[in-house]
Amino acid sequence: MDAVFIVSAKSQHAPETVATAQAGKHVLVEKPMAMNVAKAETMIETCRKHHFKLMVAHMVRLSSLVIRMKQLIQSGVIGKITFIKSEFIYAGRLSHRQWLVDPNIAEGGPVFDIGVRCLDTTRFLLDDEVISVKSQLDPTPSAVTTESTAQLALKFLRGTTAGIFCSYAAPIRHTYIEVIGEKGILSAEYFSWSSNALSLKVVLGENDKIMKSREETIVVPNLYEKEVTLFSECILSNTASPIPGEVGLKTSACWMW
Repeated sequence: MDAVFIVSAKSQHAPETVATAQAGKHVLVEKPMAMNVAKAETMIETCRKHHFKLMVAHMVRLSSLVIRMKQLIQSGVIGKITFIKSEFIYAGRLSHRQWLVDPNIAEGGPVFDIGVRCLDTTRFLLDDEVISVKSQLDPTPSAVTTESTAQLALKFLRGTTAGIFCSYAAPIRHTYIEVIGEKGILSAEYFSWSSNALSLKVVLGENDKIMKSREETIVVPNLYEKEVTLFSECILSNTASPIPGEVGLKTSACWMW
């Protein structure tokens, strides 16, 4: 055995990553990498000290849909980005993870579980870092339960703002992302989905009117397979991790504001 994929409860990601590296194995760890900066830094340092690869499973970065959105943003076709909004909801009560809202095991609710998908995708699209976070959570996290619904407002270093809505209290599983620029809007439902043909809507406007509108159908491969393949390749070729621990560290740092 050369590597371990850590998919346990969020509270176990840090200690199990450290134990795995100390045991002489490479580590692919599920998101969120850790629940605070100190734990993330310890994970990175331990893997570095023992000379093992560390990859964080922010697999939505590997989606051909999200990569296409980033290409359009960087091309300038929709102009300067002013706002990105995203949501990830599902019926948490149906989850087989009975500890989902137990703060002693989960250490956080949907903000850490699924909101992190929205956050990391937004960071990836903007290639920018968060400088401010404000939130509304319901119920207020306590010693016996995490939040079940949350809304976050973020500001990035270059001035872009963003909003994230995540919830366990939903009737269906649904994800959505919308990027608003000064010249146009990109939007996609189910942006986090894998093994699907997804639709990306591109709307360009001028003088308060829609000038052009089109939809691109983008085939997204199995992202679990893709991330494991890339992780395996970096081990076999002894190249840098495609999504290194530093990426997970920066995402974890966002929750500390």
